[in-house]
Amino acid sequence: MAEPVSSIGEVAGSWQSKSGVLTLEIRQDGTFSVTYPSATRNGVAKLIDGALVLPFSNNQGELKLGWNSGALEGSYIIDIVTGPLRIERVANKD
Repeated sequence: MAEPVSSIGEVAGSWQSKSGVLTLEIRQDGTFSVTYPSATRNGVAKLIDGALVLPFSNNQGELKLGWNSGALEGSYIIDIVTGPLRIERVANKD
């Protein structure tokens, strides 16, 4: 079960699915970019009842995530496709 996200700042940074198919960049101001094979989507992240909600512009879908063992886990709706999602923070290359 996912734990609540308390601030956008704690999740800011680069994330990707284990397969590398989906990548997510969340900036400190809440703006984000999600990239997957058929498109890149942008928007502004929100916190709703502890869930990190990433709505895509033009109602093209959203990610809804919470913490689970250091990763973000939840569900996605992209165009008309839905499913579970787990993404992990990408380590800095510094």
